[in-house]
Amino acid sequence: MYDNRILGGIVGDIIGSTRERKNVKTEDFELLPQGSRFTDDTVMTLAVAQWLMTDPDHTETGLVKCMQCLGRKYPDAGYGGMFRKWLKSENPQPYGSFGNGSAMRVSPVGLYANSMEEALELARITASVTHNHPEGIKGAQAIAASIFIKRTERFDVTGKIKRFVEEHFGYNLDVDLREIRPDYGFDVTCQGSVPIAIMAFLQEPHDAESAIRLAVSMGGDSDTIGCMTASIATTEQPFTVSSSCLSSEIEDNCRELLTDDLLEINDKFLNFINWPLRRSYEIDGEENALFAGEYPGDRKDYCAEKKIKHMIHFGIRHFIDLTEDGELRSYSRFLPDDVTYLRFSIEKNSVPDSLDSMHRLLNCINELKQQGGFIYLHCRDGVTRTGVVAACYLAKKQNKRRLFDVLDTLNFMSPRMFSSFRHDVSLSQEQLDFIEQFISYVHSIKETGLNRVNDCIRGSLMGGAAGDALGYPVEFMTRQSILSKYGLSGIKTFELDRNGKTLVSDDTQMTLFTANGILMGITRGYMRGIGGRPENYVDKAYIDWYYTQTGEKSGGDNKEFHYTWLRDLPELAHRRAPGNTCLTACFNLMHCRKVENNSKGCGGIMRVAPLALLLAGDMSRYGKCPYSIPEMFEAGAHIARVTHLHPLGFLPAGMLTEFLFKLVPLSLEEAKDRITDIAEDTINTLDKVFVNQFAEDKCYLAELTRKAIRLAHSSTPDYRAIEELGEGWTAEETWAISLFCTIRHIDSIHDAIVASVNHNGDSDSTGSVTGNIMGAIYGYEEIKHQRLFCPGYKEFQDTIELADIILALADDLTTGCIISEYAPIDTPAKKQWFERYCEMLPSGL
Repeated sequence: MYDNRILGGIVGDIIGSTRERKNVKTEDFELLPQGSRFTDDTVMTLAVAQWLMTDPDHTETGLVKCMQCLGRKYPDAGYGGMFRKWLKSENPQPYGSFGNGSAMRVSPVGLYANSMEEALELARITASVTHNHPEGIKGAQAIAASIFIKRTERFDVTGKIKRFVEEHFGYNLDVDLREIRPDYGFDVTCQGSVPIAIMAFLQEPHDAESAIRLAVSMGGDSDTIGCMTASIATTEQPFTVSSSCLSSEIEDNCRELLTDDLLEINDKFLNFINWPLRRSYEIDGEENALFAGEYPGDRKDYCAEKKIKHMIHFGIRHFIDLTEDGELRSYSRFLPDDVTYLRFSIEKNSVPDSLDSMHRLLNCINELKQQGGFIYLHCRDGVTRTGVVAACYLAKKQNKRRLFDVLDTLNFMSPRMFSSFRHDVSLSQEQLDFIEQFISYVHSIKETGLNRVNDCIRGSLMGGAAGDALGYPVEFMTRQSILSKYGLSGIKTFELDRNGKTLVSDDTQMTLFTANGILMGITRGYMRGIGGRPENYVDKAYIDWYYTQTGEKSGGDNKEFHYTWLRDLPELAHRRAPGNTCLTACFNLMHCRKVENNSKGCGGIMRVAPLALLLAGDMSRYGKCPYSIPEMFEAGAHIARVTHLHPLGFLPAGMLTEFLFKLVPLSLEEAKDRITDIAEDTINTLDKVFVNQFAEDKCYLAELTRKAIRLAHSSTPDYRAIEELGEGWTAEETWAISLFCTIRHIDSIHDAIVASVNHNGDSDSTGSVTGNIMGAIYGYEEIKHQRLFCPGYKEFQDTIELADIILALADDLTTGCIISEYAPIDTPAKKQWFERYCEMLPSGL
């Protein structure tokens, strides 16, 4: 984030102020000689900053008021003749200017805007109230766009600025300034000075002082060119290790030249663009950061609404209110519909009700971080109750084991945490004791939580295999035929082959290849540093699956390379009613042909669970997930989209991915309590992904999901409800049927899967997905304990086909990659991982 002590444009203005009429044609000059001062460039820059802070609707009227009010306070700042008349006018009107006055004041816009579109529109407004000539507007937009790109881009910043400015504004930026410097003269037009200012940065992009020196050395309108160049050069990029900003000595000297009121606007604006509220602070610096601070409402509605508008623009998407009901005036009515508001009441100057309730709150915060956007946590003052939550959050996130270490971390926040308060605010002994107790509590449950996640990941894969195996014998039978053969309750027990095993179908096979593919992908990243997202490797794994079904190798018999350790296992070399869509798509993948179909079959959703389980394992180990919820949703959809190109063939896979990810870390009771809410979350995410695409399909899928939820809470018999949802041959029907069976029979993994296979449709796929979900809720140990669907006295793990392979992949999904190019492979576990995911050998089974 941009956190300079003074706006760069002001520094450039002051440095250039003594050179405007006494041009220098060298870069070797005294930066701040006697007589250096701020000019109209600084005054109008701060007027624009004041406008952005005080007029949340960003009206032209509000801008004119700010410019005239501040400009009239400094009548001798060096305004041009037309602008001076405009400042004094009681009815100020634009006067068609294309002077660079529009570009020198626009820098706050580039620092404030959330998008290029917003930057260009706000720049247009700041220019057009005076400089409404197209060239005047263009100059302001070019500077604002350059600042916005510098602030928001990470790679090839100068190239992106150059291309954008040249393509959108037509400026020629291929001029060597030092070559034209001797002949460059005084030019106050936008077209004559804005390109010079931008090129000064482009030719000295790594040192702000050098860029300003080059700009001022051009001669001409030195203060304005210096102002424009400095406003770009001193903008900080995100994720940089070193700053390109000016020395504190230069900034301090420039600050001393500002009057108190101008300095106050400068400081308020820097606070405004860096923090959601003046009295707020950052608890962590991650992409979806957690901020905390004072109560964001106000006794006056218009003040509350103004603050909330700024916070939403800043990026706050989730509010967590720690105050008690009725303690303060509610602000929730000012929040947009897509913003979360949660109340977690803590009695004033006290602590949460229990350690467990604090743990649930922190889990909720982690879930909100996955949804994208910033989180704002607050009590009344932003320090006491909020400080307790912040301390507990840091203790859990950073694995702190001593109260001293947690408080030491909080001390780094103290300059912002305690700033602006009129009296000392500190944590009470009761609050300190609570934090210390929570540190012990969170460490006691961490190991239990990791074990629980591993059990649920195992349970999801084994539950999916169980549902698949139960439904496989009746996949092509009508419900009536099933009842005729197995009795009025339908099939409830595994059918065994002559070896005493229950067989799984292509659903489980492809699920395993999905797991193998994404694990190979993340290993490639750890070992070579060039790995992409794990979902981008499943297409290679599916080529290996295709070999198990057809015996056809990629590249012919002479090419033995393969992508998975599963490919050559004889246990996988069985053809179990694979779908034609998957076979045809994999054939095309193997031959490097484009996959073309419009299939919405269930062959994509039935195999997607491993991605959700991998990300849940990441979350349990690190306390964070590399994907936001929308990114996760789209990644799950991508896995299905490799073979199924109809939106209703891949969007449900995204919903299932989010659904499973959120279920895995929950206790059984939490899962039962929240199952419907999590299902509804997937509908909300559906609106946020694939923006401006698939509107009709999204609408249909959302309504089908709501229908499944309604039916689950109704008295409609299972088979009737399933008939209303479909037969499961398509992905959206498989999703709806599985969701219905899960919610309806949340208390029984047995009953949920039985309901999901005894119908007219694709029984193994609906059974597989239902088993994925119920297994994620109940875990593998419960499946074993129940000897789920096992006849006689057989044990589950001895009955299900491929059990050892399923469990091996489940455990690898839990741990994630344990090797890297920077550490020796010196333990049996690391050697086994290397053999599986680098050498593609079935090691350790």
